[in-house]
Amino acid sequence: MLLLREQPAAPIACATRGRVPGGRGGQRGGDGAPFAQEPPPDRPPRPGRGSVPARDVRRRRHPGPRRGARSSYRRPLAPPQPAVRGGGSPRPGGGGVAAAGRPSARPRAAGVGGIRAVVPRSPGGRFEGRRCSPRGRSRAPPGGNARVKVLFVTQGKYGERIADNVANRRPDGWEIDRLPLSPRLPLVIDDPDAVLPASVPSADLLVSLHESAGAAELIPDIASRCGAAAVLAAVDDRAACPPGLENQVRKRLGRIGVAVAFASPLCGFDGGPHPHLAEFAARFGRPRMRIEADGDRVGSVAVERDCPCGAAGFVASVLPGTRLSEAADTGALRHHHHPCMASMEIDPDRNDTLMHLSGYIFRAAINSALRRK
Repeated sequence: MLLLREQPAAPIACATRGRVPGGRGGQRGGDGAPFAQEPPPDRPPRPGRGSVPARDVRRRRHPGPRRGARSSYRRPLAPPQPAVRGGGSPRPGGGGVAAAGRPSARPRAAGVGGIRAVVPRSPGGRFEGRRCSPRGRSRAPPGGNARVKVLFVTQGKYGERIADNVANRRPDGWEIDRLPLSPRLPLVIDDPDAVLPASVPSADLLVSLHESAGAAELIPDIASRCGAAAVLAAVDDRAACPPGLENQVRKRLGRIGVAVAFASPLCGFDGGPHPHLAEFAARFGRPRMRIEADGDRVGSVAVERDCPCGAAGFVASVLPGTRLSEAADTGALRHHHHPCMASMEIDPDRNDTLMHLSGYIFRAAINSALRRK
Protein backbone atom coordinates (compact mmCIF):
# COMPACT_ATOMS: atom_id res chain seq x y z
CA MET A 1 0.00 0.00 0.00
CA LEU A 2 1.50 3.27 -1.12
CA LEU A 3 1.26 6.14 1.34
CA LEU A 4 1.63 9.69 0.06
CA ARG A 5 2.99 12.38 2.41
CA GLU A 6 1.17 15.65 2.13
CA GLN A 7 3.50 18.51 1.34
CA PRO A 8 3.04 21.67 3.43
CA ALA A 9 1.63 24.57 1.48
CA ALA A 10 3.84 27.55 0.98
CA PRO A 11 2.83 30.50 3.13
CA ILE A 12 1.20 33.43 1.43
CA ALA A 13 3.16 36.58 2.00
CA CYS A 14 1.47 39.91 2.57
CA ALA A 15 1.71 42.59 -0.02
CA THR A 16 3.61 44.80 2.35
CA ARG A 17 7.12 43.71 3.24
CA GLY A 18 6.25 40.00 2.91
CA ARG A 19 4.79 39.68 6.40
CA VAL A 20 2.81 36.60 7.24
CA PRO A 21 -0.80 37.29 8.22
CA GLY A 22 -1.32 36.79 11.90
CA GLY A 23 2.41 36.57 12.57
CA ARG A 24 4.50 38.64 14.90
CA GLY A 25 6.16 40.59 12.17
CA GLY A 26 8.89 38.06 11.30
CA GLN A 27 9.60 37.24 7.65
CA ARG A 28 9.77 33.73 6.19
CA GLY A 29 11.27 32.38 3.06
CA GLY A 30 9.71 30.20 0.44
CA ASP A 31 10.15 27.07 2.54
CA GLY A 32 8.56 28.64 5.57
CA ALA A 33 11.78 28.98 7.52
CA PRO A 34 12.17 32.31 9.22
CA PHE A 35 14.96 34.59 8.12
CA ALA A 36 17.54 35.65 10.63
CA GLN A 37 16.67 39.17 11.69
CA GLU A 38 19.27 41.72 12.57
CA PRO A 39 18.79 43.66 15.79
CA PRO A 40 17.47 47.19 15.18
CA PRO A 41 20.09 49.88 15.36
CA ASP A 42 20.30 51.93 18.54
CA ARG A 43 18.32 55.14 18.14
CA PRO A 44 19.68 58.28 19.73
CA PRO A 45 17.64 59.43 22.72
CA ARG A 46 15.21 62.26 22.19
CA PRO A 47 16.41 65.64 23.33
CA GLY A 48 15.51 66.35 26.91
CA ARG A 49 14.54 62.77 27.76
CA GLY A 50 17.89 61.11 28.18
CA SER A 51 18.02 57.36 27.90
CA VAL A 52 14.70 56.70 29.59
CA PRO A 53 12.39 54.58 27.40
CA ALA A 54 9.50 56.48 25.84
CA ARG A 55 6.88 54.30 27.46
CA ASP A 56 8.12 55.33 30.91
CA VAL A 57 8.09 59.04 30.13
CA ARG A 58 4.42 59.81 30.55
CA ARG A 59 2.84 62.92 31.92
CA ARG A 60 1.06 61.85 35.04
CA ARG A 61 -1.82 64.00 36.17
CA HIS A 62 -2.08 64.87 39.80
CA PRO A 63 -5.00 62.88 41.20
CA GLY A 64 -6.23 65.82 43.28
CA PRO A 65 -8.91 65.52 45.94
CA ARG A 66 -11.69 63.05 45.43
CA ARG A 67 -15.06 64.41 44.41
CA GLY A 68 -17.00 65.30 47.50
CA ALA A 69 -13.93 65.22 49.75
CA ARG A 70 -13.47 68.13 52.15
CA SER A 71 -10.42 70.25 51.56
CA SER A 72 -8.09 71.11 54.42
CA TYR A 73 -7.56 74.64 53.07
CA ARG A 74 -9.07 77.38 55.17
CA ARG A 75 -9.36 80.97 53.97
CA PRO A 76 -7.51 83.31 56.32
CA LEU A 77 -9.52 85.83 58.27
CA ALA A 78 -9.78 89.31 56.79
CA PRO A 79 -7.81 92.02 58.58
CA PRO A 80 -9.80 94.47 60.70
CA GLN A 81 -11.19 97.43 58.79
CA PRO A 82 -10.02 100.92 59.71
CA ALA A 83 -12.34 103.30 61.50
CA VAL A 84 -14.45 105.76 59.52
CA ARG A 85 -12.74 109.13 59.44
CA GLY A 86 -13.11 112.32 57.52
CA GLY A 87 -16.83 112.01 56.94
CA GLY A 88 -16.59 108.72 55.03
CA SER A 89 -19.24 106.03 55.24
CA PRO A 90 -18.84 102.25 55.53
CA ARG A 91 -19.65 100.29 52.40
CA PRO A 92 -22.70 98.01 52.61
CA GLY A 93 -21.66 94.46 53.38
CA GLY A 94 -18.05 95.37 54.29
CA GLY A 95 -15.22 95.90 51.86
CA GLY A 96 -13.57 99.06 53.12
CA VAL A 97 -14.46 102.68 53.63
CA ALA A 98 -15.71 105.12 51.04
CA ALA A 99 -13.81 108.32 50.46
CA ALA A 100 -14.81 111.42 52.33
CA GLY A 101 -17.64 113.35 50.78
CA ARG A 102 -18.43 110.59 48.29
CA PRO A 103 -21.43 108.28 48.33
CA SER A 104 -20.91 104.72 49.42
CA ALA A 105 -21.11 101.63 47.22
CA ARG A 106 -24.17 100.63 45.22
CA PRO A 107 -27.24 100.04 47.41
CA ARG A 108 -28.33 96.53 48.21
CA ALA A 109 -31.72 95.37 46.99
CA ALA A 110 -34.34 94.56 49.55
CA GLY A 111 -35.97 91.14 49.78
CA VAL A 112 -39.43 92.16 48.55
CA GLY A 113 -39.65 95.62 47.04
CA GLY A 114 -37.70 98.75 47.80
CA ILE A 115 -33.97 99.48 47.92
CA ARG A 116 -31.93 99.70 51.09
CA ALA A 117 -28.91 101.93 51.00
CA VAL A 118 -26.53 103.67 53.35
CA VAL A 119 -26.98 107.42 53.00
CA PRO A 120 -23.62 109.22 52.71
CA ARG A 121 -22.51 111.28 55.66
CA SER A 122 -22.04 114.99 55.59
CA PRO A 123 -18.60 116.55 56.19
CA GLY A 124 -19.64 117.03 59.80
CA GLY A 125 -19.95 113.27 60.24
CA ARG A 126 -23.75 113.06 60.55
CA PHE A 127 -26.18 111.29 58.30
CA GLU A 128 -28.03 113.38 55.75
CA GLY A 129 -31.69 112.38 55.90
CA ARG A 130 -32.52 109.09 57.58
CA ARG A 131 -30.46 107.03 59.95
CA CYS A 132 -29.78 103.39 59.18
CA SER A 133 -30.04 100.69 61.79
CA PRO A 134 -27.61 97.71 61.75
CA ARG A 135 -30.20 95.73 59.77
CA GLY A 136 -30.62 98.46 57.18
CA ARG A 137 -34.13 99.48 58.28
CA SER A 138 -35.02 103.11 57.82
CA ARG A 139 -35.78 105.31 60.78
CA ALA A 140 -37.42 108.69 60.89
CA PRO A 141 -34.88 111.51 60.45
CA PRO A 142 -34.16 113.48 63.61
CA GLY A 143 -35.48 116.96 64.10
CA GLY A 144 -38.51 118.58 62.53
CA ASN A 145 -40.16 117.88 59.21
CA ALA A 146 -38.26 119.14 56.20
CA ARG A 147 -39.99 121.01 53.43
CA VAL A 148 -40.42 118.61 50.54
CA LYS A 149 -42.37 119.14 47.33
CA VAL A 150 -43.82 115.87 46.11
CA LEU A 151 -45.27 115.51 42.62
CA PHE A 152 -47.55 112.52 41.94
CA VAL A 153 -47.90 111.41 38.32
CA THR A 154 -51.20 109.55 38.04
CA GLN A 155 -52.89 107.76 35.18
CA GLY A 156 -56.09 106.41 36.71
CA LYS A 157 -58.22 106.05 39.81
CA TYR A 158 -55.76 103.80 41.64
CA GLY A 159 -53.02 106.40 41.49
CA GLU A 160 -55.44 109.15 42.47
CA ARG A 161 -56.43 107.22 45.62
CA ILE A 162 -52.77 106.94 46.63
CA ALA A 163 -52.16 110.64 46.03
CA ASP A 164 -55.27 111.55 48.05
CA ASN A 165 -54.20 109.35 50.97
CA VAL A 166 -50.72 110.87 51.13
CA ALA A 167 -52.15 114.38 50.80
CA ASN A 168 -54.58 113.80 53.68
CA ARG A 169 -51.92 112.28 55.97
CA ARG A 170 -48.87 114.28 54.92
CA PRO A 171 -46.63 115.74 57.63
CA ASP A 172 -46.21 119.46 58.14
CA GLY A 173 -44.02 121.06 55.53
CA TRP A 174 -44.91 118.75 52.65
CA GLU A 175 -46.44 120.16 49.48
CA ILE A 176 -48.39 117.77 47.26
CA ASP A 177 -48.98 118.36 43.54
CA ARG A 178 -50.49 116.14 40.88
CA LEU A 179 -49.79 115.63 37.20
CA PRO A 180 -52.53 113.53 35.57
CA LEU A 181 -51.69 111.77 32.31
CA SER A 182 -53.96 110.31 29.69
CA PRO A 183 -54.85 106.65 30.35
CA ARG A 184 -54.40 105.94 26.63
CA LEU A 185 -50.79 106.64 25.76
CA PRO A 186 -48.90 104.97 22.90
CA LEU A 187 -46.28 102.38 23.76
CA VAL A 188 -43.53 104.40 22.07
CA ILE A 189 -43.58 108.20 22.44
CA ASP A 190 -41.30 110.01 20.02
CA ASP A 191 -42.28 113.55 21.04
CA PRO A 192 -42.91 114.03 24.80
CA ASP A 193 -44.14 117.59 24.14
CA ALA A 194 -47.19 116.15 22.39
CA VAL A 195 -48.45 114.38 25.54
CA LEU A 196 -47.03 116.48 28.39
CA PRO A 197 -48.47 119.84 29.48
CA ALA A 198 -46.61 123.01 28.71
CA SER A 199 -45.85 123.68 32.39
CA VAL A 200 -44.95 121.02 34.97
CA PRO A 201 -45.02 121.88 38.71
CA SER A 202 -41.63 121.99 40.37
CA ALA A 203 -40.87 119.20 42.83
CA ASP A 204 -38.12 117.69 44.94
CA LEU A 205 -39.49 114.15 44.79
CA LEU A 206 -41.33 112.63 41.83
CA VAL A 207 -43.64 109.67 42.55
CA SER A 208 -44.68 107.91 39.36
CA LEU A 209 -47.92 105.91 39.66
CA HIS A 210 -47.98 104.91 36.00
CA GLU A 211 -50.31 102.23 34.71
CA SER A 212 -48.90 101.82 31.19
CA ALA A 213 -45.49 101.47 29.57
CA GLY A 214 -45.95 104.77 27.75
CA ALA A 215 -46.29 106.67 31.03
CA ALA A 216 -43.23 104.90 32.46
CA GLU A 217 -41.22 105.99 29.44
CA LEU A 218 -42.00 109.64 30.29
CA ILE A 219 -40.45 109.47 33.78
CA PRO A 220 -37.04 110.96 32.80
CA ASP A 221 -38.68 113.74 30.78
CA ILE A 222 -40.99 114.70 33.66
CA ALA A 223 -38.12 114.55 36.17
CA SER A 224 -35.98 116.91 34.09
CA ARG A 225 -38.86 119.38 33.66
CA CYS A 226 -39.92 119.49 37.31
CA GLY A 227 -36.33 119.56 38.61
CA ALA A 228 -36.74 116.54 40.91
CA ALA A 229 -33.68 115.24 42.73
CA ALA A 230 -35.15 111.77 43.30
CA VAL A 231 -37.77 109.55 41.66
CA LEU A 232 -39.91 106.81 43.19
CA ALA A 233 -41.48 104.58 40.53
CA ALA A 234 -44.18 102.12 41.58
CA VAL A 235 -43.91 98.80 39.73
CA ASP A 236 -47.24 97.19 40.57
CA ASP A 237 -47.66 95.63 37.13
CA ARG A 238 -44.76 94.24 35.10
CA ALA A 239 -46.70 94.87 31.90
CA ALA A 240 -46.55 98.60 32.67
CA CYS A 241 -42.81 98.54 33.42
CA PRO A 242 -40.93 95.54 32.00
CA PRO A 243 -37.35 94.93 33.18
CA GLY A 244 -35.90 96.27 29.94
CA LEU A 245 -37.82 99.53 30.21
CA GLU A 246 -36.84 99.80 33.87
CA ASN A 247 -33.16 99.59 32.93
CA GLN A 248 -33.60 102.26 30.26
CA VAL A 249 -35.33 104.64 32.69
CA ARG A 250 -32.65 104.02 35.30
CA LYS A 251 -29.84 104.81 32.85
CA ARG A 252 -31.54 107.95 31.53
CA LEU A 253 -32.08 109.26 35.06
CA GLY A 254 -28.48 108.45 35.94
CA ARG A 255 -27.23 110.60 33.08
CA ILE A 256 -29.01 113.67 34.47
CA GLY A 257 -28.00 112.93 38.07
CA VAL A 258 -31.39 111.90 39.48
CA ALA A 259 -31.62 109.14 42.11
CA VAL A 260 -34.29 106.53 41.45
CA ALA A 261 -35.90 103.64 43.31
CA PHE A 262 -38.33 101.10 41.82
CA ALA A 263 -40.74 99.72 44.42
CA SER A 264 -42.37 96.41 43.53
CA PRO A 265 -44.93 96.41 45.07
CA LEU A 266 -45.27 99.95 46.37
CA CYS A 267 -46.22 98.86 49.91
CA GLY A 268 -42.81 97.13 50.18
CA PHE A 269 -40.83 100.34 49.71
CA ASP A 270 -38.21 100.65 52.44
CA GLY A 271 -35.99 103.57 51.45
CA GLY A 272 -33.61 104.46 48.65
CA PRO A 273 -30.32 106.13 47.74
CA HIS A 274 -31.47 109.69 48.53
CA PRO A 275 -32.68 111.52 51.67
CA HIS A 276 -36.02 112.39 50.02
CA LEU A 277 -36.66 108.71 49.30
CA ALA A 278 -35.66 107.80 52.84
CA GLU A 279 -38.00 110.36 54.38
CA PHE A 280 -40.89 109.26 52.19
CA ALA A 281 -40.32 105.62 53.22
CA ALA A 282 -40.22 106.64 56.88
CA ARG A 283 -43.72 108.17 56.54
CA PHE A 284 -45.34 105.99 53.87
CA GLY A 285 -43.63 102.69 53.23
CA ARG A 286 -43.54 99.12 54.46
CA PRO A 287 -46.36 98.79 57.04
CA ARG A 288 -45.53 98.72 60.73
CA MET A 289 -48.11 98.08 63.46
CA ARG A 290 -48.37 97.76 67.23
CA ILE A 291 -50.80 95.17 68.62
CA GLU A 292 -52.15 94.98 72.17
CA ALA A 293 -53.50 91.58 73.18
CA ASP A 294 -56.69 90.96 75.14
CA GLY A 295 -56.29 87.43 76.38
CA ASP A 296 -55.96 85.15 73.36
CA ARG A 297 -57.41 87.75 70.99
CA VAL A 298 -56.33 91.02 69.44
CA GLY A 299 -57.34 93.94 71.62
CA SER A 300 -56.24 97.07 69.75
CA VAL A 301 -54.05 97.83 66.75
CA ALA A 302 -52.11 101.06 66.19
CA VAL A 303 -50.53 101.88 62.84
CA GLU A 304 -47.01 103.22 63.28
CA ARG A 305 -46.34 103.49 59.55
CA ASP A 306 -48.98 103.24 56.85
CA CYS A 307 -48.65 102.33 53.19
CA PRO A 308 -49.07 104.98 50.49
CA CYS A 309 -52.45 103.45 49.63
CA GLY A 310 -53.67 103.33 53.25
CA ALA A 311 -54.12 99.55 53.36
CA ALA A 312 -52.43 99.27 56.77
CA GLY A 313 -55.12 101.41 58.39
CA PHE A 314 -57.83 99.30 56.77
CA VAL A 315 -56.30 96.03 57.99
CA ALA A 316 -55.83 97.46 61.48
CA SER A 317 -59.55 98.27 61.66
CA VAL A 318 -60.61 94.65 61.06
CA LEU A 319 -58.11 92.86 63.32
CA PRO A 320 -59.55 93.62 66.82
CA GLY A 321 -61.37 90.57 68.17
CA THR A 322 -59.44 88.12 66.00
CA ARG A 323 -57.61 85.23 67.62
CA LEU A 324 -53.90 85.88 67.97
CA SER A 325 -53.10 82.63 66.17
CA GLU A 326 -55.24 83.70 63.20
CA ALA A 327 -54.37 87.40 63.08
CA ALA A 328 -51.63 87.14 60.43
CA ASP A 329 -53.68 85.06 58.00
CA THR A 330 -56.79 87.17 58.57
CA GLY A 331 -54.92 90.41 57.92
CA ALA A 332 -53.31 89.04 54.74
CA LEU A 333 -56.71 87.96 53.40
CA ARG A 334 -58.59 91.12 54.38
CA HIS A 335 -55.86 93.15 52.70
CA HIS A 336 -57.25 91.96 49.36
CA HIS A 337 -60.56 93.72 50.14
CA HIS A 338 -58.84 97.11 50.01
CA PRO A 339 -58.38 98.76 46.58
CA CYS A 340 -54.87 97.75 45.58
CA MET A 341 -52.80 98.85 42.61
CA ALA A 342 -50.88 95.56 42.48
CA SER A 343 -51.58 93.19 39.63
CA MET A 344 -52.76 89.59 39.79
CA GLU A 345 -50.59 88.63 36.82
CA ILE A 346 -47.63 86.33 37.44
CA ASP A 347 -44.36 88.21 37.82
CA PRO A 348 -41.74 86.09 35.98
CA ASP A 349 -38.94 87.33 38.25
CA ARG A 350 -40.70 86.11 41.42
CA ASN A 351 -42.96 83.39 40.03
CA ASP A 352 -45.91 84.87 41.91
CA THR A 353 -48.36 87.73 41.64
CA LEU A 354 -47.58 91.14 43.09
CA MET A 355 -50.92 91.08 44.88
CA HIS A 356 -49.82 87.95 46.74
CA LEU A 357 -46.47 89.54 47.57
CA SER A 358 -48.34 92.47 49.05
CA GLY A 359 -50.30 90.05 51.22
CA TYR A 360 -47.05 88.42 52.37
CA ILE A 361 -45.76 91.85 53.40
CA PHE A 362 -48.82 92.41 55.61
CA ARG A 363 -48.53 88.93 57.09
CA ALA A 364 -44.91 89.64 58.01
CA ALA A 365 -45.86 93.01 59.52
CA ILE A 366 -48.54 91.43 61.72
CA ASN A 367 -46.24 88.62 62.85
CA SER A 368 -43.58 91.18 63.72
CA ALA A 369 -46.11 93.15 65.78
CA LEU A 370 -47.21 89.99 67.60
CA ARG A 371 -43.62 89.22 68.56
CA ARG A 372 -43.21 92.74 69.98
CA LYS A 373 -46.47 92.83 71.93
